[in-house]
Amino acid sequence: MIEIFVEQVSERLIYTLDFIFKERDVSYKINNDKFLFEKSTNIKFNYSTLDFDDCVHISPSELL
Repeated sequence: MIEIFVEQVSERLIYTLDFIFKERDVSYKINNDKFLFEKSTNIKFNYSTLDFDDCVHISPSELL
């Protein structure tokens, strides 16, 4: 499972993540709790303006 940290969850973001992951049978979980995300043992993906160690980071688009 991939855990994705976001600062703000939106319907457009959920739609986009579903398209990227669910259509390819990859399970994911959206997380907006910084402390839980840091403690998670899942594969981590950061889609926020915050910095975390040991995870892929992509700066968010204002569109999503």
